[in-house]
Amino acid sequence: MGAPLQVSVIICYHAGALLPRLLDSLLTSVGVTYETIIVSSVEPLPIPPLHGGIKVIYDTGEPAHKRNLGAQAASGQHLIFLDDIKSCRHPLLH
Repeated sequence: MGAPLQVSVIICYHAGALLPRLLDSLLTSVGVTYETIIVSSVEPLPIPPLHGGIKVIYDTGEPAHKRNLGAQAASGQHLIFLDDIKSCRHPLLH
């Protein structure tokens, strides 16, 4: 078995109520290492305490611009782009 995938999860946050659930689904990921980058126009972010180490970029641009900013900050081999309106099943990454 090879090394786990290295994934950058880029979330564009606008004001959706699903961000904590989306972040929780990342905690159940299996066989993947990941970093989380949130690009947001809203302060403060509703980040649950279990989620340390999240990179946060504040910007008021359009979604495509926010995704580009997240991609520039990413260090993973693979990029996954999500919006704050996304509700995911557990585990999100596997």
